[in-house]
Amino acid sequence: MTALPRTFWCHVDFVGNPPLTEPLDDFTTTAPGAAVDWVRESVRGLSPTLDRETFHYVWGWLGDHRAVDAAVVGLRRGKPYGFALGTSIGLWTWSVCPVSVLTTIGSRYNCSLSSAS
Repeated sequence: MTALPRTFWCHVDFVGNPPLTEPLDDFTTTAPGAAVDWVRESVRGLSPTLDRETFHYVWGWLGDHRAVDAAVVGLRRGKPYGFALGTSIGLWTWSVCPVSVLTTIGSRYNCSLSSAS
């Protein structure tokens, strides 16, 4: 039996008052490193809006390259990855989930599907 291709779905949730910055759109990729980079870029983009203490915590996390490597290895093994950040306006939660995907007929065989009229 052939295994389904592995893809990584990246998502951010926010609970609280309206955020000062818009989060990145959801993202899918076949590369676990790109998924972790998406989380890191999203967090980095939020960092200018953070209070001093939270900002320093985030920059410490961004500088932890061993944690990045561990996250990539975990994703390759099928384990989800996440990062949560509490701020003065609410809670941000980034998630990367390994998912298996089905290829659609149209994209696999380069054909168009027409609807019955």
